[in-house]
Amino acid sequence: MLPGAANDRRVQGLPLTVKLLEKYRLLQECARHPASDSPRSCVCDPCAILENLRCSRGSTADVIEKIDLALKAAQVAADAGGYGYKVEAFTRRYIQGETYEDIADAMNCGRNSPARWCKEIMEEMAIRLFGVNGIAW
Repeated sequence: MLPGAANDRRVQGLPLTVKLLEKYRLLQECARHPASDSPRSCVCDPCAILENLRCSRGSTADVIEKIDLALKAAQVAADAGGYGYKVEAFTRRYIQGETYEDIADAMNCGRNSPARWCKEIMEEMAIRLFGVNGIAW
């Protein structure tokens, strides 16, 4: 379970998963570099003290690790189930930052297929990250 998720019963796993993965590359950058060294600051509160920054970086690294583990598990399941191409499209979109059009061209598929596949894998990732709270009701 991600930090803070267990304390808030109102956590909506799927929307939070979408937000986390849309910002994945920025989260990685923030976990690797202190805010002062980063080209883009990941500090939400400009008055935050240094200790809060260290704590935030640790939490960010934990979230990235959980996302990476969930993605690896999804890849294993997809390879076993014969739909590894969907995880490939998802990885290209959210981890590598490619556009749907570029993915469609590279994978030689229909224009709407990558978006549809990413939505399916996003729902699976929400469950892998948040358990039952990841199910869109």
